[in-house]
Amino acid sequence: SSGSSYNRGGGIYCYNNSSPVFRNCIISGNLIQANNNDDIAHGGGIYSAYNTNLTIEGCVISENTSKGEWYGQCYDGGIAFYGYELIIIQTIISSNQLYTNSNNVYGSGAGIYLNDGSLTLTDSYIDDNTFSGNSSNWISREYGGIYASNRTVEISNSEITDNEFGGIKS
Repeated sequence: SSGSSYNRGGGIYCYNNSSPVFRNCIISGNLIQANNNDDIAHGGGIYSAYNTNLTIEGCVISENTSKGEWYGQCYDGGIAFYGYELIIIQTIISSNQLYTNSNNVYGSGAGIYLNDGSLTLTDSYIDDNTFSGNSSNWISREYGGIYASNRTVEISNSEITDNEFGGIKS
């Protein structure tokens, strides 16, 4: 896929009690951007929320961008998750970015941002997810790999490497 959208889900938007399964797919080159000051951009590649269960297997999620604006926030270039259970198997999440050229922007989880629920990560790679734009414009940049503050995260046989501002917060 390759697309752009405002606020949520540049490539894929999963919503309201859904349980999608993505297998052997490429989600790449998507852009999500905040459309106003004080707005939030969620999930350049995938946005999943409101009682969802999401399974991703054998996929590549790469080169997606979440773009923040003045006094806004941007979460996750790859996957922004606000559901129940996120399962990722044999997947590469790489080279996603949070971007701003505006002032006073907060950013977390350039690869995966888990706000609700749990994450199970198996046989996968999370690498080279970054924050870009003018570095003086960022108020905070947290965990380029996985940001899952106070959430249940189970990882097996996976690599989390070379992510800007930390690999994982759980």
